[in-house]
Amino acid sequence: MNTEFTKIRNEIEINYSYYLDYLNTYLSKEKIAHCISTSTYALYMVRTKEMKVNEHKVILSGILHDLCREWKTDDIINKAKEFNIEINEYERKYPVLLHGPLAANLIAKELNISDMDIYEAIYWHTTGKANLGLVGQILYLSDFSEPLRKYSQAEKSREILMHYGFFDALFYSANERYKLSLKKREPSPYSLEFINWLKNKRDLLVNAE
Repeated sequence: MNTEFTKIRNEIEINYSYYLDYLNTYLSKEKIAHCISTSTYALYMVRTKEMKVNEHKVILSGILHDLCREWKTDDIINKAKEFNIEINEYERKYPVLLHGPLAANLIAKELNISDMDIYEAIYWHTTGKANLGLVGQILYLSDFSEPLRKYSQAEKSREILMHYGFFDALFYSANERYKLSLKKREPSPYSLEFINWLKNKRDLLVNAE
């Protein structure tokens, strides 16, 4: 990335060092690097695209979104029950998808972060959902396409963001993430709802032009 990206990363590492240190409790160095890059890219797109959103919420959701990503399956299930997180049949089959809901609840308990925009963004960052708020949309896109992601779809998403804007990049990423997920598991109903919701928004934008 460019010097602006590096400047933003340095800014986050200085101003949010407490939260970055907190990640060491739960995550490997590789996953922490991803979280920093996700947060940096999220703020980078907010500033370069002049998006009207609370930067603090964007930064924190990026830093903390994968807090529980490396937990063992049994720990995920047990902690979800402890937090009274409703586990549906799909999530029982693919418990790794609970790492977002777990992280959202864990930071509320351990860091006293109860902001609903941050909670929603982290909770749904893997699958998305219909009517996802802007902070959540930004996290979803950044998680998929931050510069440490080396698959071709991430690079394409970054190019779309640069040349066509945030929504087009988000719509592309949601569809590509869905296709990639099909190689690992059955389709998530939430992902389908998210894509259909985005499609409806896109159609409204096109018709309004």
